[in-house]
Amino acid sequence: VSSAFPTGTLIIAIEFDNSQNLWALNDKDKMFKVKQDGTVTTYDFTGNLRALRIFNGDLYVAALKNNIEGVWRIPITGNGDLGTEELYFDLTGLRSNEPKITAMTFAADGDMIIGLDKGPDPLLVVKPNQSYEDLYPGVIGANSVISMYWPYNSNSLYFVRGEELNNDATPKIIVSQITLRVEMEKPGAAYYGQ
Repeated sequence: VSSAFPTGTLIIAIEFDNSQNLWALNDKDKMFKVKQDGTVTTYDFTGNLRALRIFNGDLYVAALKNNIEGVWRIPITGNGDLGTEELYFDLTGLRSNEPKITAMTFAADGDMIIGLDKGPDPLLVVKPNQSYEDLYPGVIGANSVISMYWPYNSNSLYFVRGEELNNDATPKIIVSQITLRVEMEKPGAAYYGQ
């Protein structure tokens, strides 16, 4: 698959859709669709991409775009192309420490879980009506989220907690990077291509 992308492209996230197309993001402003026959379609995105997830036939991307830290929903059309993007969730200004979205996934019922690069409480639940709340505030032992995965039909959300360093002249790890499991009491949404 690496030969499918332009030389020097750093891929930061991948996911399959229900037609077995591989969707990928670079660390800047490009989205790629790789079909089973190896053909690649490149889509431009005006912003800095960070994460993606396919849910209910739409591509969701987390990015910083036009000074908005948020998630955009882009429909995947019947012929497999991308439709018109729309801002789905705006994180800008919701927290004084201005976190970035680093990861996202969905519950089967449509709740979106987003991981943030800064805590406290670095996991947010975004409801289908775009209302939001912290996930288990004050309970989850993490100050940042690197990545996450919620297996289909499993009630367990897994995420990689970022490490924390002290503020001394010689930095020392005070909280290590580790995978944590959170019981969600409902199942995750489908992943394709596994």
